[in-house]
Amino acid sequence: MFDAVNSIQSLTFVQGDSAEDLLKQLRLIRLPVAIVAMYAVGSKHIAWIKTDAKLVKKAKKQEADGA
Repeated sequence: MFDAVNSIQSLTFVQGDSAEDLLKQLRLIRLPVAIVAMYAVGSKHIAWIKTDAKLVKKAKKQEADGA
């Protein structure tokens, strides 16, 4: 029996508002990953990564206004 291995299932992305923000997020990942591609679209910076581990994306906490 042949089992097809779908390499796209282990592909995900990380997005940052700046290059520094993206780098900070990538450094938070403590699992082995391979960066497939990195690019910017407007002010957003995106890195496509491949990993065998399941990553859980957490929403950013919104800062309260100081007014």
